[in-house]
Amino acid sequence: MLEITEGHRNRGMICNHDRYILTGGLKTELSKLLLVGTGLTSGDVSRAAIEMTKACQTVFWENYTNVLPGITSDEIAELFGPGVIWLDRERLEDGSVVLEALSRGDVALLVHGDPMISTTHISLRVQAAGHGHESRIIHSSSIISAAMGESCLQSTRFGRVATISFHHSEQPYDVLVDNLERGLHTLFLLDLDVEGGRFMTIAGALKVLSTMEALRTDGIFSDDTLVVGLARVSSEDQIIRAGPAKRISKIDFGDPPHSLIVPGSLHFAESEAIEVLLDL
Repeated sequence: MLEITEGHRNRGMICNHDRYILTGGLKTELSKLLLVGTGLTSGDVSRAAIEMTKACQTVFWENYTNVLPGITSDEIAELFGPGVIWLDRERLEDGSVVLEALSRGDVALLVHGDPMISTTHISLRVQAAGHGHESRIIHSSSIISAAMGESCLQSTRFGRVATISFHHSEQPYDVLVDNLERGLHTLFLLDLDVEGGRFMTIAGALKVLSTMEALRTDGIFSDDTLVVGLARVSSEDQIIRAGPAKRISKIDFGDPPHSLIVPGSLHFAESEAIEVLLDL
């Protein structure tokens, strides 16, 4: 296959529209990037996703944005075949290892939850398109929709989603202020450092918000603030609890991933559902 150069692009030898490259005078379709959502548990993986992944020449598993509870590396190999390559944050964000694999054939990237929740994966699609490669998304269940549903709160009454990370930032607090001013609920995704073996707990996230409240004194968060803590949503051992922040912070929610919701103004139907279904 001819090496793709800027000169080739300028002379029309490669076209991002039809994804073909001239090879020995013939038009050959370029390889494709498949982004496969594995959902929130191993049972969420569809048969179509498994079959399409096994048809790819290279299969990567992105394991830094989240974890798939209750699944081992052996089970991953059983689902998608042996030879799955684990990608850390640095190599995925750089993108070169994926682009190099695309030069040899179709590539599948396995992603926890839904692939397009992370901006990193959007950037990877853009990089692939820049080299003439099509990308396809196999969607799956997402923590965003699942957490909203499990919380007994109406999805249309949620505001902006934010992440509470290990790195100091006032952004989560700013998002909470903005959402509460509009009476909207706030979903916080909690940080997970797979390589470092640590994760942000619900208690840790509540402490971050309390610390920010002490610094900012906006009067939006206290020990009595109603919150919903969620752990391993969609798994058989999921834990969902609602109550005052101080009480929720004392609960051991166990293994990751964890999420936290701070409700805004409650509709009467939401109040009733939380009281009955979440034992408020």
